Amino acid sequence: MTSSQLLTNEHIAANFEMQLSGYYSGVTTGPDGCFYYYSDEIPSLSWNHSVLADPSVASHSEFVLKQANLMDRQATFFVREDDLERVMSALGDRASVARERWMICSKETLLADSTENSLDVVFSHDPVPPQDYCQVLTSLFDDEALNDRFRDFYVPTLRRSKLRSGTTVCHAVGYFAGEPVACGSFYRKNGFAGLYSVGTVASKQKRGFGQQISVALTQAALSSGADDIFLQCVIGTHVERLYASIGYVSAEMPGLISI
Repeated sequence: MTSSQLLTNEHIAANFEMQLSGYYSGVTTGPDGCFYYYSDEIPSLSWNHSVLADPSVASHSEFVLKQANLMDRQATFFVREDDLERVMSALGDRASVARERWMICSKETLLADSTENSLDVVFSHDPVPPQDYCQVLTSLFDDEALNDRFRDFYVPTLRRSKLRSGTTVCHAVGYFAGEPVACGSFYRKNGFAGLYSVGTVASKQKRGFGQQISVALTQAALSSGADDIFLQCVIGTHVERLYASIGYVSAEMPGLISI
């Protein structure tokens, strides 16, 4: 594994800082330099949890519990992979963990694009994504209840986005036969970039559109000056295999520990 495939503390910090221009509403600082990131609109644990907080430390745990209660959320801690076993052992049966895969792609690992490019990809750099992007984001699932969740929580959050100093964004919409069928974004801060919100309209899936727009965004991020680009995905799914086929390399499997 090269240095470009290691998930560093700087990657972690960049992810949360960049998403203060995306899905996070704000951040509160706790004891010993730990943080609690939250979303006013989105109740998901993925957007309401602590960073650099150790739930086995009383002052950290009390801080996170207080913040979670204020937001009417479950107390959740982002914990790096190397610390998971120790923390889970200390917490015992009162804790559960949901792990995720972090992957990184650089110019060194990016694979040649051999797929047929049937999408017309249009980029925009305004903080708020275009209407066609939002249309795709609310049509990702056959289950309308899941689409409603994006319509009710995620899209309103993005429509209020404002870029924080030092962060830039690139939204992409993929068109097929003039119809918006795929979307995705990368945010960049200094040499770091993160890939987010990639998806394809449910009725147009399994045609390679997700791979095509992911490649386009990855290439654009690396060409924009980012040293590498990272993402998070569910472990052991077709999404993980898709990104591996592009050149994303598994870097770590941290967890969200809830108590």
